[in-house]
Amino acid sequence: MKILSVIRQVPDAESSLRAANDSIDLSNTRLVMDTMDEYGVEEALRLREAGSGIEVIALAVGRASSEEILRGALAMGADRAIHVKTDLVLDPVALSGVVAKIVVAEGVELVLCGGRQTDWDSEALGAAVAERLGWPQLTWTNELALKEGALTGRHDVDEGSEGFTVALPAEPDEGEEERAADGDAGGLWRGADGAGGEDGDSEPQEATGDYGGGR
Repeated sequence: MKILSVIRQVPDAESSLRAANDSIDLSNTRLVMDTMDEYGVEEALRLREAGSGIEVIALAVGRASSEEILRGALAMGADRAIHVKTDLVLDPVALSGVVAKIVVAEGVELVLCGGRQTDWDSEALGAAVAERLGWPQLTWTNELALKEGALTGRHDVDEGSEGFTVALPAEPDEGEEERAADGDAGGLWRGADGAGGEDGDSEPQEATGDYGGGR
C-alpha cells in the first residue's frame, strides 16, 4: 500500500519577517518543513516499519525551494518525493485539489498531513482533502496502526482521548506525538538505492501529469 505524507515549507519560527509592497518578503527568511507535517512523515515511517509492502511518498506543492524539504523527507526515510511546482500561494481548499489528484494518480490509500498549518493557523487542509476524495477524516491523532485493511488508533477529543477503527482509504491529521491554478509536476525523487537516502544521495526523475487544483 501507499502512504502519502503532505509537507509544506513555512518560515522558521525564530526567523524575522519583513513586509514589503503589501506582502511578506521571505527572501531573507529561513524556510523549513512545517513541524506538524514532520510528525506526519515520522508516523508514516513508523507504520512502514510495523508492516510490510508499504511505500511512503512525500508530497510538496510550491515553489522550487520546496525541494529542500522533500530532500529532508527522503533523508528521514521516505521512499519517494513528488514536487508539484507552482509560484502561486494556494489556500487550503485550492491545495486540497492538487493533493486529491496526486492521491488518485498514485493509488494512495492513506494520506497524512499536519493537524494545523503553522503559517495559515488553519486546520482546513485535511478536511478539504477528505471531502474531495469522499474519505473518512480523523483529526488530532496520536496513535495509529494498520491491521487487515483498516486503520486503528486513538485521537484527541474534547473529553480526552478515544479509540477508533476505520476502513482504508482514510485521511488522518497528525497532532503533537493539509482558487487553485495549474501546477506542473516538477520532479520525483528516489533514494539512490530505490529507498529514502541521505540528503544529497537522491536523484530527480521526471513526473508527468496535470495536477492543477480547483475549488
